[in-house]
Order: sequence, then structure tokens, then C-alpha cells
Amino acid sequence: MIGAYLIDSVTQKAHTFDKWGEIATTTSTTIKCRIDEKNRIVTNEKGEQVVSMAKILIRIRTVAYSDLFTFNSIDHPVLKIAKAKDFSPRFLEVYVA
Repeated sequence: MIGAYLIDSVTQKAHTFDKWGEIATTTSTTIKCRIDEKNRIVTNEKGEQVVSMAKILIRIRTVAYSDLFTFNSIDHPVLKIAKAKDFSPRFLEVYVA
């Protein structure tokens, strides 16, 4: 049901790192999503409260906190990743700065 509302698109830039922690490769993928641009206070992976400027709703896929999501020609870092439920967890809510 939520899939019908995926009318936007973003580019996910996923990084792989070498043994020294430096970015080795970057993979860019354009995916269909729903972007809800609204300021929210969310708790990031370190337990800090931060301000998110948008929530991106995407189908389940691999997302890391080191990824960047690009929309409106701006790279947005990931603040929080949560599973959205539509009777079963089939979507991710990705909060970005």
C-alpha cells in the first residue's frame, strides 16, 4: 500500500572503506522514495538528540550511517534509520540532516 506513494527519487551514495578507514569506493544508486521535508528532533546512533530536516521512506535495502542521500542537489548525511511497518516491516524510514 505504501509503495503507491513512492513518487520521489533520491541518489544513495554508499561507501566502502579500506583497512585504514579511508573511503575506497563509492557506489551511487537512484531509488524511488517518498520525501517528507519537515524538521523533527530524532535520536541518532550515538544517543544524541539532533534535528532532522527530512524523512525518506524507501523499500527495505542496505543503508548505513556512512551513506549520503542526494536530493535537491544537496548531499544529506543519515541521522537515524528505522523500520516502518505496513503489517510487516517492508520499508525503512531514513532521517537525514
